[in-house]
Amino acid sequence: MKDVTLILQGLVAPKQLELWKKHYKDYNVIISCWEDEEFDFEKGLFSSWLPKNWKVIKNQYPLLRFKSEANLDYQILTTLNALKEVKTKYVVKSRLDEFYSNIYLLYKKLKKNEDKIVCGSVFFREYGLYPFHIADKLMCGTKDNLLLMFESTLHNIEINFWNYNIPESQLGLGYVMGKEINLDLDSWKQYLNMNQRNIDRDTLTKTIRVASDKLIKNSSDVLSNNLFDEEIDFKSILDKFENSKYVLKIATDEILNFTYEKIDDAKYIRKWFDVVDVNRLKPYIVTRSNGGEDGGRKWWFNNFNNKEEECVTSLAMYGKKIKKVSK
Repeated sequence: MKDVTLILQGLVAPKQLELWKKHYKDYNVIISCWEDEEFDFEKGLFSSWLPKNWKVIKNQYPLLRFKSEANLDYQILTTLNALKEVKTKYVVKSRLDEFYSNIYLLYKKLKKNEDKIVCGSVFFREYGLYPFHIADKLMCGTKDNLLLMFESTLHNIEINFWNYNIPESQLGLGYVMGKEINLDLDSWKQYLNMNQRNIDRDTLTKTIRVASDKLIKNSSDVLSNNLFDEEIDFKSILDKFENSKYVLKIATDEILNFTYEKIDDAKYIRKWFDVVDVNRLKPYIVTRSNGGEDGGRKWWFNNFNNKEEECVTSLAMYGKKIKKVSK
């Protein structure tokens, strides 16, 4: 795999880093960590720790966090800075606090369709749980396509295209938008930022009637004020206007939600992504935050349960209705 660069980004975990070196010391590797990293790459367990074809980038922290949820901004920064140093056509990106064997399997699948990003199955969510939710822990693609994914995602965040706090979804959408140049972006932005809910015609009709009645009542109350008097209850008028804006916003969102064509994210996920079951990459180490206030982590050592964690291992039937065959 001389035409592949392995990017290891994030926080250094010494045990995992030693495993990366043991298994991939002859690879092109870029470590993209932080300026305050204390691990001594030159004087580790070996007299000369850093292999000759490995490179270390120490990044400065951003002065302002621009998408701090699950450290998406940190991932974007460390990954983009590493990608700019890549000289090979293909890239495998992983986290420094994790480890995977047999990454050749991602590369092999990518070679079948180089327009795709191939991900590990860890947190590549099942269809319908979250829109555009791919897996960002381990991914393989061409350098150009990974640059496109992260730069497109960064651009979406800068313009606040989608007010959504799940990093994997932002990255999935970013790559789709980078590839699909003929999308109706105004419609997509409107739809993605709506408070989406299933609504039938009868419910929508009732919502419109209630909203119309409320708007008429508010207007009547405002007009009942004698606007020529010296003492006008401006606070009451302002309250009516604010309430009308709220009522109109709710009704408008529900009308749009009913009439806008739903985005079939499954179609785009199948088109632009692929997945490899992490259990084909043993031995491996996978981790995530346990979601608690103690800052603790949950770990998997060769025992990740895709079904239990609601992750997919194949996109062949992703988002498709499975017809039951009668006996």
